[in-house]
Amino acid sequence: MTILRLAAIAVSITLMCVATPINVAFSGNGGVASQSSTFPGAPASNANDGNTNGNYVIIGNSVSKTELDLPAWWNVYFNAPYLVTKIVVFNRTDAGQNTINPFSAYLYDQWGLPVFSSLGNNILLPANAPFEILVGNTIPAARSLKIQLDGNFKRDLTLAEVQVWAEPIPEPSTVALMVGGLALLGLARRRRV
Repeated sequence: MTILRLAAIAVSITLMCVATPINVAFSGNGGVASQSSTFPGAPASNANDGNTNGNYVIIGNSVSKTELDLPAWWNVYFNAPYLVTKIVVFNRTDAGQNTINPFSAYLYDQWGLPVFSSLGNNILLPANAPFEILVGNTIPAARSLKIQLDGNFKRDLTLAEVQVWAEPIPEPSTVALMVGGLALLGLARRRRV
């Protein structure tokens, strides 16, 4: 077997191991939600149940809501650290759409240290539309997300749904296989020239 063929196999196997992003906040994927307090009938788990319906007043609503808190927050723990690329926040769609504005999003690593913050961006969630927060060029390995209301007065936080799109952290053996494959490709190319 030639060096070029070995290199191509190594790179192909590595590319097959690259995962497509999944919603790690979703309870069905292991996300566990909590919030600063709970308004009756509106637990934190309503905001990571996969239902983006933002109508709070319907029977069987799927909106989380806190009491009046300073600061009011909602948090989700992932089942493992992930490379987060995007956060999507769905607002309620009936009355009370502006109660979330402004807010901030924070990502924390497995030790509880901040790895991303939108603080100071004065995020305003549009009515009846999800809002995407792109995490940036450096994809942090995060274990949890906190959505927190900004300001110095008591407010309640209501959320229809929160999605955190992320990829698993590559195993060291996957990275080594990719590096080895690329090195072999470089060597094969060099031998041909």
